[in-house]
Amino acid sequence: MRIKIIIGIVSLFISGHGIAQSTEQHIPKLELRKKEKKHFNNRDSSAVIYIDTLIMKDKSSLQFFGKKNVKLIVNYAEIGNRAFISGIGGQNNASNFDIEMHLVKLGSLYVVARGQDAMNGTKTFPNGDGGHVRFAYSGITPQTSDKKGPNYLYID
Repeated sequence: MRIKIIIGIVSLFISGHGIAQSTEQHIPKLELRKKEKKHFNNRDSSAVIYIDTLIMKDKSSLQFFGKKNVKLIVNYAEIGNRAFISGIGGQNNASNFDIEMHLVKLGSLYVVARGQDAMNGTKTFPNGDGGHVRFAYSGITPQTSDKKGPNYLYID
């Protein structure tokens, strides 16, 4: 009982001081057609996304804008060829990704967590830093050597 009370007090203290804004979202099924993009860009700086079934056709993408930290948990994933997941946090910095995915089918998946270049004259912030990526998988084991081969995973 004392532990529950302490945890409750700590939770109230943390949430009351707004250390980080976070969105938690549950999606039962997300299916992206060929070349379709799904944007996650609400005002919170962090996102926790639970997807029961994710089907990404060829060249489709999940894009996170304004997210410093992204946790993505997928229970069932069918990924086509040249699909990608990318994120930009803020001030040209990339998002940090923590991805857990059960891969049932994998063509090729690119996880892009690199900062943006500020040298185009329109950015007000310096060159951005790359993000940290943790990719845990079950099911199919990805390979990283042959980008034209099946089950290819590239993390940039």
